[in-house]
Amino acid sequence: MKAETSSKLVVLNLPSDRDLNGEGLKTVLVAIADGINKLGEEVTEVKTELKSWNGWLRLVAGTIIVTIGVAFIGIVIPLGFALWRQSF
Repeated sequence: MKAETSSKLVVLNLPSDRDLNGEGLKTVLVAIADGINKLGEEVTEVKTELKSWNGWLRLVAGTIIVTIGVAFIGIVIPLGFALWRQSF
């Protein structure tokens, strides 16, 4: 992790998801706290830059998959059941 400061703006270069080895959020929070403590001055804004977009892509893909799953459970299955019941 590398920390730089310029006019009270802190940029922390955090490791990508692959570099975290399953530690996830705990490692990121420790890295942020460690970077802020090393600066030794008041921080008014923290800007984080991830080395890769893997985390964001996974989040978007997961959201789309969950949305499709909820739509399937909430719409397709009850509709299919209602049509099946009407066939008798």
